[in-house]
Amino acid sequence: MTSPTRLAHPWVADVTRTAEPSTLPFNIVRLDRNERLGPLPEGGLAELRDRVTSTMLTQYPDTTGLYALLAEHVELPRARLLLTAGADAALRALAQAFVAPGERVAMLSPSYQMYPIHTRIVGGKPELVAIREDLTVEIDELIAAARSSRMLWLANPNQPTGTLFSRDTLSRVVRECYGSDTLVVIDEAYHPFGGQTLLPDVATAENLVVIRSFSKAWGLAGLRLGFVAASPQVIEALYTVRHSFDINAFAIAAGEWCLRSPQHATDYVVAAEHGAGLVRDAARRNGLEAPVCAGNFQLVRVAPRFTPGEIKAACWSAGFAIAVPDQSGPLRGYVRVTTGPPDILGRFVKVFERILLEVKSAEA
Repeated sequence: MTSPTRLAHPWVADVTRTAEPSTLPFNIVRLDRNERLGPLPEGGLAELRDRVTSTMLTQYPDTTGLYALLAEHVELPRARLLLTAGADAALRALAQAFVAPGERVAMLSPSYQMYPIHTRIVGGKPELVAIREDLTVEIDELIAAARSSRMLWLANPNQPTGTLFSRDTLSRVVRECYGSDTLVVIDEAYHPFGGQTLLPDVATAENLVVIRSFSKAWGLAGLRLGFVAASPQVIEALYTVRHSFDINAFAIAAGEWCLRSPQHATDYVVAAEHGAGLVRDAARRNGLEAPVCAGNFQLVRVAPRFTPGEIKAACWSAGFAIAVPDQSGPLRGYVRVTTGPPDILGRFVKVFERILLEVKSAEA
């Protein structure tokens, strides 16, 4: 007798997911999730409040206005754009539409943790290209892996390493993958902080897909809004597998406000860069390595003088949640800190330096 809970796709059983982070105590500052730390402009919030009506809540959402603004903002035709419920929805749709069971999807390791999960859910096989100990990538190895795979997922800037490929390097990857049946997907979720983009190339490169998110510099992580730019054929396939009315009405209103008021994102990038500089300066004062990161986060190598776990625990006790990357790869010995406005990061830096001194004294 078969079970009603029998999985139709046995590879789903091989996927391990952890629970979403629970709400932390109110006095904990979240420097562990790469969210926007500073508030949105009050004027923008007031505008959004004024747009909340009964009709917004009771009728299915209309994306027409947001698509018009987006097409103007990115200078691409509507046929090459698809709004998604965050970058994750785009990744899942790409896997569903283009990856058959047994096909490989190339990706860096370490990179965004959902890449292998989305791949395995549809029966694909993650093809991992290791990031070296100095946080660089052998580009010929990456291209070879991509050419032998159905798809390449490449975050630029990469998370969690904060490394950035140049536009010339990415153009080479797209060019050398042309004709190999490989879709090159550039995940530009952190683009505002890195500055490099292949978005204009979507108009001519049929094997290129670019994903963007409103979650980082734009500050809309709670609304799950992003978009895909690709050839009309790719967009049509992704539209086929999308959920009905998957972009909610409030996200549409917020997205329209963002595109009409882009300066708030630009200003936040400047603030986050300043905050990252404060963390790097503190690391240098204490003899620690802190490579420049191209995202809204900063890595600090606390080893071998300290262990990442003890620094994380001490920061938590002092009111700051920071992250510890996977310690089995090139980021072993590092902690990661979300960056943002200097007033918040300045407070953290004082606590961080005090903790380093206290831990060092305790071990003396």
